[in-house]
Amino acid sequence: MEKKHPNPTPGLFTISGELGDYAIDILDVSGNQYQQLSNTGTSVTVDINGLPVGLYFIRVRN
Repeated sequence: MEKKHPNPTPGLFTISGELGDYAIDILDVSGNQYQQLSNTGTSVTVDINGLPVGLYFIRVRN
């Protein structure tokens, strides 16, 4: 498997914590939004398999 930097993922990752009524956005370095997830529980699994190769940011907002 090719090593990728800075934080590689196989395409799925989980965000957990007190996420009730928070929105989770996946953004690229230019600020383009690729996904928006709503969550009312304590964890959400994010699938980024369909995104182009690149660097992404996770924004959690209330």
